[in-house]
Amino acid sequence: MTLRGLIGSNKRRAIFIILLYFIFAVTGSLDQYFFQFAVNGLSVGNLSVYIRWQLIEFIPVVCGVFILPLATYLFNAQIQEYLDQLRGQMVDHFYTENDATVGQMQNYLQSNLDTLTSDFALPWVNVLSNLFIILLSAGVLFSLNWSFVLLTAIFVLIDLSLPKIIARRYMTVRFC
Repeated sequence: MTLRGLIGSNKRRAIFIILLYFIFAVTGSLDQYFFQFAVNGLSVGNLSVYIRWQLIEFIPVVCGVFILPLATYLFNAQIQEYLDQLRGQMVDHFYTENDATVGQMQNYLQSNLDTLTSDFALPWVNVLSNLFIILLSAGVLFSLNWSFVLLTAIFVLIDLSLPKIIARRYMTVRFC
C-alpha cells in the first residue's frame, strides 16, 4: 500500500476528501476567531454583541459537524476501493503461483488488509487533518498577537517533555 496508490484509486474523491478536511479545519479556526469578538462584547458589558457573535460562531460549528462525518465516510470509501484493488492483485498472485492453501490465503488477505487499514491509511488522515488544524490555529493566534504563537510553542514543548521529566523523577525515588 502506498499513499500514491491510495490517492490514485479515485483521484477526484481524494482531492474532495482533502478539501473537506481543509474546510473542517477552517470551520474550527473561524469558531476560534469569532469567539474573541463574542468575549470582547461580553467584557464591555454588551450582551447583544455577545449573542450576535455567538450566533455567527454557530454557523461554522454546524458546518463542521456535517463536514467531518462526510469526509470520514468518503475516506473510508477510498480505503475500501483501494483495498479491493489490492485484494484482487493478491488473489491473482495466489492463483497464478498456487503456493498457498485456501486457509492461508484467507488469513493472509484478512490480516494484511486490516493492518494496512489501521496502521497505514488511518494515520495519514489524522496527520492531514491535524496539520490543517495546527496551521490554521497558528494563523488565528498570529491575527491576535504573535506572542501567542510563541507562548503556545513553549507550552507544547513543556507538554511534550513533561512525561519524560516525571518518569525520571519517579525512577530515581527509592521506596523503602
